Amino acid sequence: MGALISSAGPVLAGSESPAPVDLIVVTATRTERELGDTTIPTQVIEREDILRTSARSIEEVLDRIPGIFVRTNEPFRMGASTVRMQGADSNKVAILLDGRRFRGGVDGVVDVRDIPVANIQRIEVVRGPASSLYGSDAMGGVINIITRGGTEEPSLDVTAGAGSFDGLLLSASHGYRVGDLSYFISAQHSESQVARELGAFSSQFDGEAGDAIQSRTDIFLDVDYALAEAHELSFIGDVNPVREGPQSERFNMSLTGDWRWTPSDDTAVRLGVSRYSFDRDNDLPGFQEDVSYVDWTFDVIGSHSFAGLFDEAHTASVGFVHRRQAIDSRGIERMFADGTSFTPPSVEEAVYTNSPFLQDEIELWAGVSAVLGLSIDKHSEFDAQANPRVALSWNPLASVRLAALYGRGYRAPDLLQLYDSDFNNVIGIGADGMPLGYAIIGNPDLEPETDNAWNLQLDFDPHPAVSGFLTLFRHDFRDLITTALCDDECRAGYAGVLPTLVFTNENIDRATTQGLELGVTLRPLELFDRGLNHSLDIDLGYAFLDSEDRSGRENDGNELPFRPPHRFLPGVTYEYDPWQSGLRIWGEWEDRSYSDVTNTSVIPSHWIWSFKATAEVGGLVRRWLHDGVDPPGRIELFVEGLNLFDETYGVPGPMGRAVGRRSFLAGAAYRL
Repeated sequence: MGALISSAGPVLAGSESPAPVDLIVVTATRTERELGDTTIPTQVIEREDILRTSARSIEEVLDRIPGIFVRTNEPFRMGASTVRMQGADSNKVAILLDGRRFRGGVDGVVDVRDIPVANIQRIEVVRGPASSLYGSDAMGGVINIITRGGTEEPSLDVTAGAGSFDGLLLSASHGYRVGDLSYFISAQHSESQVARELGAFSSQFDGEAGDAIQSRTDIFLDVDYALAEAHELSFIGDVNPVREGPQSERFNMSLTGDWRWTPSDDTAVRLGVSRYSFDRDNDLPGFQEDVSYVDWTFDVIGSHSFAGLFDEAHTASVGFVHRRQAIDSRGIERMFADGTSFTPPSVEEAVYTNSPFLQDEIELWAGVSAVLGLSIDKHSEFDAQANPRVALSWNPLASVRLAALYGRGYRAPDLLQLYDSDFNNVIGIGADGMPLGYAIIGNPDLEPETDNAWNLQLDFDPHPAVSGFLTLFRHDFRDLITTALCDDECRAGYAGVLPTLVFTNENIDRATTQGLELGVTLRPLELFDRGLNHSLDIDLGYAFLDSEDRSGRENDGNELPFRPPHRFLPGVTYEYDPWQSGLRIWGEWEDRSYSDVTNTSVIPSHWIWSFKATAEVGGLVRRWLHDGVDPPGRIELFVEGLNLFDETYGVPGPMGRAVGRRSFLAGAAYRL
């Protein structure tokens, strides 16, 4: 899945043909557009392509896209998998579920392992700045996960698998449309010995607890009801309990309700409300946590298509978003070995943001279109900021599209970055007389981050045997927030209770990321028109990233951490239609990178190779026993192997490995 091709013919590398240009997409402009008509390039990954690659989560799907970087087990992430785009941190990439933010924790960072493959109909990816539409999370880009819904014919999917490190995967889903009501429901449960796979990144996995299971469960419901002509109601609920370790667990819940009114083909209005909540408990001595976070979002958007003064076709949109976040973190007493104790301060804070926005999509003339957008963010703690976005697209040929994009992004510090007070394993006194463990202290003096970004993208699809894209980008960040060691000023007020190792957040005055992303899919068998019953796809993906701290201070000129300069993503997919079987082999080469702002802790370069093989049992039956007899539904057998050569690179220090050890998962899936 090395390459996904955008706009002119987006495909998932490994798919048999480009996605149809009349596919309706919504992410680039928040209005429905045929894929071939989008001004802002949109990559689409269809469900069939997702199933080819991933048996577990979308982590394996996203990491195959040039320019999208999935990092596992970064510091303080408990083995989580987070996403970067174009060098922007994971809290600057908007991950949406049906157009609404999917949140993954009190710091707004989504663990993509929390999103089951069973729920996904397709994924839409928009590179570059999108804050004018999606707010502060969208500096680096947008990943919109379109969920499955009820269908005219009932659907039923069941998957079961088991593998290395006591790996277990169980999932089931069902959808149907009955009159004016449609529904889709799914449940998935997965387990693994995460500390055996990623290393002992937490002391709760010490000793015999190293075999402890990390488990996650997801229950999802999507209901749509045609209330009356031109009126539709929808509800989405997602519940995600996770046991992270023997003594820590968290609980995520997302609830979304929408009313949509489409009085004509030219006019649409949507009113929605969503609530995300996160609760985490940790009973490990020295790590006690009791954190609750609630995020409410209310929004309304209206759009209307009309002819302008010079007969240009316009689609104008106007909307308003109100978002309120609240955190309640209870300080829990820590006992030192000498009998003394310390209770960190509790945190109970709330902030809100009001964001009006407007946008105009203009078809200037044949093959040329533009998008003009603007939002204004007014945060309760900071001044109002304007975020413009301008895009221009040109189709000089039917198989070529060139798009340019400029946008400004703004992100206020999140609640933890401002007010965190997290003391970890502070239960003993070290040889230096200081408490053991480490602490994370918020910085209430942080300034908001801003970003000026440019994108230039070329999409090409000259022949069914060749398709691809090339993107050039640059981001200029001001006041970029990063993790740093706590100085004497930060330690003020905590005399005698802070350990030697204390982290906080600080602003980097200036930082840049720039580079290119290239994806090409080759289908050599398309050169032969001989009614072939098998296919071969070759994927080539490459990403170059240049990042630099330009603060003018101690680390000026250094690379930003966790940003490898080069990534190469080859992949090969072979499918044999009569047996409905396939084999996919994919690799990832990643250049060395650093895990700290001082560029002293090196993550070495490495290769990772993986594979997935599938065989549809019905195809084998028809081939060998009862040719022409179609059994009800499809039964597919699969086996997947990750990190086949057991590459052992990781983040230096006690935080565990940055990639899981060699593992296998085998199982079966039934689809009606």
